[in-house]
Formats: sequence, structure tokens, C-alpha cells
Amino acid sequence: MQFDFIRFLKQLPFSRLIFPLIAGILFALNFNVGIKLLGLISSVLFFIFIFSVKFIFKSKNFRHRYLPGIFINSLLVLCGITLLKVNEKENFRLYGKKVIVSAIIDEPVSKKENSYKSILTSVTYKLGNRIVNEAAKCIVYFEKNDKAAHLKYGDKIIFKARITEIKNPGNPHEFDYKQYLHRKGINGQVYLKSSDLRHVESDRGSFIFKNAYKTRTFLSEIYEKYGISGKELSVLQALTLGDRSEIDDDTRQSYVAAGAMHILAVSGLHVGIIFMLFNFLLKFLDKVKYKDRHIGKIFKAFILLIIIWCFAVLSGLSPSVRRAAVMFSFIIVSKAVNRHVNIYNSISASAFILLIINPYLITEVGFQLSYAAVLSIVFFQPKLVALLKINNKILYYLWALTSVSIAAGITIMLDAKNKTGNM
Repeated sequence: MQFDFIRFLKQLPFSRLIFPLIAGILFALNFNVGIKLLGLISSVLFFIFIFSVKFIFKSKNFRHRYLPGIFINSLLVLCGITLLKVNEKENFRLYGKKVIVSAIIDEPVSKKENSYKSILTSVTYKLGNRIVNEAAKCIVYFEKNDKAAHLKYGDKIIFKARITEIKNPGNPHEFDYKQYLHRKGINGQVYLKSSDLRHVESDRGSFIFKNAYKTRTFLSEIYEKYGISGKELSVLQALTLGDRSEIDDDTRQSYVAAGAMHILAVSGLHVGIIFMLFNFLLKFLDKVKYKDRHIGKIFKAFILLIIIWCFAVLSGLSPSVRRAAVMFSFIIVSKAVNRHVNIYNSISASAFILLIINPYLITEVGFQLSYAAVLSIVFFQPKLVALLKINNKILYYLWALTSVSIAAGITIMLDAKNKTGNM
């Protein structure tokens, strides 16, 4: 039993690498470590690692072959700490003073009860004799009127206002909303009346995101063209396009009370279901060969990648969907190039790369649940399919597809039960 477990771990190199990396990130989140001390410790450990490897191979004393592993894990812990330090978010350098600001709208403008809301990036203003370019982003609330309604992603605006600091209400043990936004790089907020702002330029955003949002708007207009409106339209937009801005409070509360709010958020769960669905429907391509080469698997991987990323674009490329698309891209490519690949290692590899890019992802519930849902699908779905022996092919396909949703829901149910038990 012990041998089998060790052999299983050997098939998961990224799983063994990701845990010390996460440990380092979590340590840095809770303890303040100086960057100079980190550099010194990393250098010492690196030289010890080189010396230990040289010693083992020179003396051929493999009883101490575990030493390089210890040092590698130690370096990964330090790497996690360093990554968080390097990616540390900055606060605004100026709060409360009225200045003339230029900024770019960084996401589609969403409708709220008394205003329109978006995020501003590339915030620039003049302070004395110098131009200040802020690295932090800013929440903006626009006065509710037609002028604000026509603003869109990538628009550059100029306004005169005071950017204020985001503050928590101060209730004991409440959710730290300020810290949550800080980790996303958002450290200011501003309210703008129509008379305070001027739209000066369009199409300043990313080409990919600009076209993703345009596609989402185009599909939404198609829904309206075919007579879908009101609550039905808002729910359909949320389910298929990831746009929850039109959902009214009553509908939102109904889904919250039913414990089904996650359905309205296009996330890793939806990407996972789409992957499993088309992976199952395209299973016949696995048998296609040409000169002993599994070209069918390559073709299948190509189709799956197109489907996954097309869905990601259609849903507006939200952070949760982008993470899931990257994760499943790793799984699809690795399965195509190596039929003996371990899917858990592919999932770990995607998480490892994403955390290298943005270590703050580990603090996001969406990141945690995305991976939990996918692991749940991978682990539980085959077992659920095997529970029922169905000879009819159509019924078998229906059950196999249904089991994907059930498997993904197991994680959510366990999470809800755990939260209820802690209340």
C-alpha cells in the first residue's frame, strides 16, 4: 500500500511542487518578511543545494538523496514568499484632494440601483509640477443618466474629482472588503456627475477583451430580438454570457435562498461541464489513427481548445472563466500528447503557472472553488457513471452527462454543509 502511494506521487511532479509554493504564499500573506532577508536566505539555500547534489554524486552515497528534495521544497517556499512581495499591490499616493484625472474604463459599465459602476485603470493626474501615474485601480460610480449608460470598456475619460480611500464599515469579524479589493489592485473610489467628466477617446482597451465584450453585447441583442425580456433575459444573460448586471434584487435573493446563486455566475463549474460534455461527445475521435499515429486525439484536442476558449470569449473572459480555460487547456494538451498522462498532474500544473503569474489568486474563493469543482468532476464522475449499468446507448449518454453536473455539485454541497456547520 505504501509503495503504491509513493508510485502515485511520482506521477504528480507538479502536485509535489505546488504545495510548498502555496505554503510560501500563505506565509507571506500572514507575516511580513523583508525582501533583502529573502534574497540572502535564497542564495544560501541555492549554494547548499548545489553542494549537496555534487556531494551525493561524487561520493555515490545515495542514502542522503532526500537532501536535494528538502532544499528544492525550501526554495519553493521562499519563491512563494518572494512572488507575493514582488506582486505587492500599491495604494494611491493621493486621497481626498481635488485633481484633474485622466483614466481608462477597464470593464463594462454595469447598472446599479442609483448609479452605474465600473473600474478605472491607467489613472493619471498632475500633482504640482509632475505627472503621477498610479499603478492602482479605482472603483467609479457614475451618475445614472444616458451619458453614463453609453460609456463602455476602453473609453478614456477626463474628470475633476476627489479619489477617496475604500473603508470597511467597521463591524466586528465582518468580511474585509477593503483587503479583498486591495489584493485585486483596487485601492480607491470616486463618484462622478455628468458635469464632472468628459469622454475624450474610445478603444483604448485590450483588443481581446474589447471584442469579447462586443460579442457579449451582440448575443444579448439577439436574445432581445427574439422576444426574450425582463427577468428571463437577465437570467439567460447570466447563465450564458456571465453578465449579472441586469438581475434585479428579488431574483438574486430567490437564487441565494435556494442555494443556487453559483449557477448564475459563469465560472469553472460551467467550463468544466462544457469540457466534459464535448470530451464525451468527441470520444469517437480517440480511435482515429493514421500510420499508427493517434491523429484523432490531436484533432479532438484542437476542437476542444476552440470550444473552451470560444465560450470564454462569449462569457466576457471573466477571471474565473479565464482560470478555468487555462486549467482545461493544460488537461486537453497533456492528454493529446501523452495518453498515459495523469490528469491530477495537469490540474496541478495549471494552478502552479497561474500562481506564478498572480500569487494573490490563492486568496480568491472563485479560484479555490474552480479547482475544487474540477477535481470533484474528475474524481466522482467516473464512479457515478459506474453506479448504473445501462445498456441503452442514449440513456447511457444522458446519464453520463447528468453525472457531470452531479459530480461538480458534490463539492458545492460539501462546502455549503461545512459553512452551515460553522455558523
